[in-house]
Amino acid sequence: MTRKLAVATAVTVLTAVTFVQAQQVAQRAAEAKGVMAKNEESLRRYTWLETTTISVKGDAKLQEMKTCSYAPDGTIKRELLPGPATTAREASNGFKPVGPAVDPAMRTLIDRAVAVLRQYVPANIDKVVAAEKAGNLATQSTASATTLTVKNYLKSGDTFVIALDSPPTGIRTYNVRSYIDKPKEEDLTLVVTYGRLADDTRYPEQAVLEMPAQKIQVKAVSSAYRRAGS
Repeated sequence: MTRKLAVATAVTVLTAVTFVQAQQVAQRAAEAKGVMAKNEESLRRYTWLETTTISVKGDAKLQEMKTCSYAPDGTIKRELLPGPATTAREASNGFKPVGPAVDPAMRTLIDRAVAVLRQYVPANIDKVVAAEKAGNLATQSTASATTLTVKNYLKSGDTFVIALDSPPTGIRTYNVRSYIDKPKEEDLTLVVTYGRLADDTRYPEQAVLEMPAQKIQVKAVSSAYRRAGS
């Protein structure tokens, strides 16, 4: 075999392998997106309670409890549970002190961290589709799990890993590496663990956001799921 023929054969084989791999990625992604879309549709029939606790340096500082449900446009509607608010700020966003006071600058950072958390949970299918089209989606399957790794999901340079059963039948976890506004200075990690309802609908049972540099933790726990109207 001549050198030119050998090179041409190698290129042909590599192209074929790459094509097969691309097909596998597309198939796994399509299966996973289908599972996620079906799960979100099922979740929209529920209401639930969300308890969010803010800790700084290991000490609980603030907490809120809200009832949640999906609005017709697909966004999550959160309503503060009845009860007296300490200040106008607590009245507006629901957080109440459960420990020593937090200084205003730290409180503003915490509010921004909570806002970021809620942009990742639940995952936005349209953003996953956009990442796939941009070449920012990779998939991997083992006997126990199928994972989607999404780059630049919400912010430039972030990484969002979605783990599902294998073959994809339900969501297991989310793992995120991102930041608020300033990479490195405001880096954060987010780990979301999914639970399972009686009808096999998966729900974000616990979401834990950590900002190591500031020693901030935001923990959101979802519970008391009920079919709307029941």
